Amino acid sequence: MEFLPTSPEKPDLLALQLVAFAPLGFPMIATGFVFARDGLSLLEHGFHLDQLAAAGVR
Repeated sequence: MEFLPTSPEKPDLLALQLVAFAPLGFPMIATGFVFARDGLSLLEHGFHLDQLAAAGVR
């Protein structure tokens, strides 16, 4: 199941998303990541990416 994760600035909403989708039992694929000019700004949000990875999101 593809979904658009909330922004890294809203960690509580991401947690709610992951809890809501978990019972569905489908593999989750995160879409919609936009890279900034430097292309690396998303990497500054390690906790956000760690939450996605811990939930099994690809």
